[in-house]
Amino acid sequence: MTEITSIPVGKYFTSREGHRLHYHEAGTPVAGKPSVLMLHGSGPGASGYTNFKGNFPVFADHGYHVIVPDYLGYGLSSKPADFQYKVDAQVELLRELVSHTGAQTLAIVGNSLGGWFAIHHAIHYPAEVAKLIVMAPGGLESPEKFVPEMEGLRELFRIPTERDFSIASMRNLFNLFMNERADISDTVLSERLEIARQQPVEVYTTMGGTVTTPRLGELVAPMLALWGYRDKFIPYRHAQILLDHVPDVHLITSNRAGHWFMIEEPELFNQACLKFLDR
Repeated sequence: MTEITSIPVGKYFTSREGHRLHYHEAGTPVAGKPSVLMLHGSGPGASGYTNFKGNFPVFADHGYHVIVPDYLGYGLSSKPADFQYKVDAQVELLRELVSHTGAQTLAIVGNSLGGWFAIHHAIHYPAEVAKLIVMAPGGLESPEKFVPEMEGLRELFRIPTERDFSIASMRNLFNLFMNERADISDTVLSERLEIARQQPVEVYTTMGGTVTTPRLGELVAPMLALWGYRDKFIPYRHAQILLDHVPDVHLITSNRAGHWFMIEEPELFNQACLKFLDR
């Protein structure tokens, strides 16, 4: 029986503890090349496909093995209400999935929450990570120090907490992700709305983990950071934290982008990432 969903169905993996993770995969592991693990951000209805559908086929066409998962609680993955959605727990599930695909070493691409996961992974398991690409990563500062000033982040947490999944609220949230307000299509709304309504509030109320800044100096993998100057979710000043503490980092900034760099600047993103990976 064909599964009917708001996003394309890829593959499924069941973890040792019985959690079912959905993911898209392109290609197979290539000797001498890291597999590319693309980690999406948070937000109602988020998934790997919606974050990276304009990017991961380009990486695959360039000869990379690409893995695009939905975290537990997101996309088409299981959504248990009794799970603590902390960074360390999510990263361990992702490591299980990566092992299942046969990937040996990784180039991790992470947006927002995915950037937090990527940095956490590289700090705790440096031998597994060859390169890091992050877009406005979370986890660089305690939330109370910046959430009040970020309009987008406040709305991101309000919607699932109040269960306000109206078309108007979701459309407004997606516009906040971008620098310039866009005509958010019905396709974008439908890709996320159905998933958002299935997510338990615990996905947001138990989210979090240890701030990574004190350990950034331990990173071995070189990093490429891309940041939209008009970001309404993670303050642009956090880019300076990376510049100050990461041993090997290059920063690309766009004043035409907000929080969705890979969606707002797809050509710049794809070209810069592939150049960095091929270096």
